[in-house]
Amino acid sequence: CGGYTYTWTNNVSTGSFADNLSEGNYTITVTDGCGCTDITQYTLESSDEIIAQPLSPDMPDCFGNSTCIGIETATGGVGNNYTYSINFGDRIPIDSCVEVIAGMYTLTVFDSVGCSVAYATTVDQPEQIEVDLGPDIVLDLGDSTAMITAIINGPNPIDSINWISNTGFTCIDPSCNTIAVNATTFSTYEVIVTDTNGCEGRDKIDVFISAKRNVFAPNIFNPDDLPPNDKFMLLTGEGVVSVEYLRIFDRWGNLVFEKENIPHPTSVDDGWDGRKANKIVEQGVYVYVAEVRFIDNKLIQYKGDITVIR
Repeated sequence: CGGYTYTWTNNVSTGSFADNLSEGNYTITVTDGCGCTDITQYTLESSDEIIAQPLSPDMPDCFGNSTCIGIETATGGVGNNYTYSINFGDRIPIDSCVEVIAGMYTLTVFDSVGCSVAYATTVDQPEQIEVDLGPDIVLDLGDSTAMITAIINGPNPIDSINWISNTGFTCIDPSCNTIAVNATTFSTYEVIVTDTNGCEGRDKIDVFISAKRNVFAPNIFNPDDLPPNDKFMLLTGEGVVSVEYLRIFDRWGNLVFEKENIPHPTSVDDGWDGRKANKIVEQGVYVYVAEVRFIDNKLIQYKGDITVIR
């Protein structure tokens, strides 16, 4: 006789299979199409609660370093093949620990059938070594030396201060907490501060060089005037090494005056006195051409008009 029917305690199912059952005793009566029956009983017992002990994480040696977290022991549940996850990630073996940085973490322990229990753990860290070199610096070409000081705050005594740069510097104090720089091009300075625990703090500062070129050329002079207004000369300021040459031409392109290798600072005594062959030239417009060398080794040509009056 076919056509089976199933009768469960508390009507937890009407078929041959039931799931999501709580602990307790269950009776299943099976009846075929002829009215014959068979009865079977099951007793479901709940497993012990999973109890786990997370590892007590060690304090990292330094700010930003990692330390190991994991599960020290686990009991209860079903079986002994425990796994766990960190922050609901992939499951890993219970005897493994994972390197993490400071923060709050959720450790979820699973038994062999997937039952779980979760624990919260917190990883602390030491105070950070704070290093501040201040804002970036802008220097005029040839400007006086700039000072850079590392302002340091940390939990432990400082063991060493090391500077890194693509240009030179000079330590001002024995610990090299302050340096003097005289950069002629864009430069970056980095300081690495190490405390007695071997922990490091860093900062960087950029030094920019202003493109200002300190060269001035008068546009008019009178050879009959009183000194120093009786001569024409390029006047140079900070950042100049020398005037490589100064040449004066008349309106027909004839060379009237030439002088080379004029050191900085220039003087009107090195300039043109308005004469050619010891005679004062006619008044009018003349052309000057000069080449100037700067401390960053750049050569720049200057040219323009100069008016001679009498």
